[in-house]
Amino acid sequence: MEKLDIKDRKILYELDRDSRQSFSKLGKKVGLHKDSVAYRVKKLQENGIIHHFETGIDFSKLGYNIYRYYFNYQFITPEKKKEIIDHLVQSKYSIWVTSLEGQYDLAVYMAVKDINDFYHYWDDVFRKYSKYFSKKTFSVFCGTKYYGYSFLLDESLKERTSCAPISEIGGKQVIQIDSIDFELLELIITNPRMPIIKLAETLKVSIQTINNRIRNLIKSGVITGFGIEINFSKLEYKLYRLDINLNENVMKRPIIDYIVKNPHTLNVYESIGDAADIEIEIILNDVKQIHTLIESILLKFSNSIKDYKYHTTLIRHKSIPIPEI
Repeated sequence: MEKLDIKDRKILYELDRDSRQSFSKLGKKVGLHKDSVAYRVKKLQENGIIHHFETGIDFSKLGYNIYRYYFNYQFITPEKKKEIIDHLVQSKYSIWVTSLEGQYDLAVYMAVKDINDFYHYWDDVFRKYSKYFSKKTFSVFCGTKYYGYSFLLDESLKERTSCAPISEIGGKQVIQIDSIDFELLELIITNPRMPIIKLAETLKVSIQTINNRIRNLIKSGVITGFGIEINFSKLEYKLYRLDINLNENVMKRPIIDYIVKNPHTLNVYESIGDAADIEIEIILNDVKQIHTLIESILLKFSNSIKDYKYHTTLIRHKSIPIPEI
């Protein structure tokens, strides 16, 4: 386990909120000289705690629908499992393919613009592999509210000081972007900290053009923010998905409001289909803390919870920040 002091934790927290900010600006927030910040960030990368810098993209703004499939295996061999996973990873539609531990065995997220074209692909998948799935769970992803890593500032923190999401994805008007915007997105997704002057040189446009393009992509909601992905296994944390079904849907909002006060809550998902009433992504040390959380919900909202299940990622086979065009 890597031990982080409060300065490292503050750096991670602030980078998650804006990973494009300069080390000088970041240093003022955490109380360090910019050179010390640069050194610490480099060490956090070398030690594998910062997995990568990332740019948040709202797929719905680009005209994509995200279809989610969760599978449970049956009659499966290691060879057949690898064949299925490889087939899904190689698909131009898939943006997220992961093996899971818990209520499901496999998760696949597909970014789709043309439902008719996609139908033929998925019909072929089922013809080949349906017999290896004992259960198939389908839903349409509608949105995410992202709350960030508040607990990094103080592991003993019981409640967030602010429960407003840092960013939101989904449910918004489609934005038309041109080839320059798309090339800019490809560059800035790969390296969110790429300097403006380098972006301008690569795309052969002016610095002002890049500044305006990034500003407009943020304003329109295509870019939802610049953050980092932290390898929490280095800090003895795991990312869990907690699904809760309710007896009374009228209690959905109060329960979500209660859960997001927990500084370990990362995302709240919204979807349509065979999904839970409440879908939470939360960073915890172990599954005992999930049961502790559920017990606290049951205590506060008596008779509101029908059931709950959870899972966590075992292996990430594919994760791309933007669909293949």
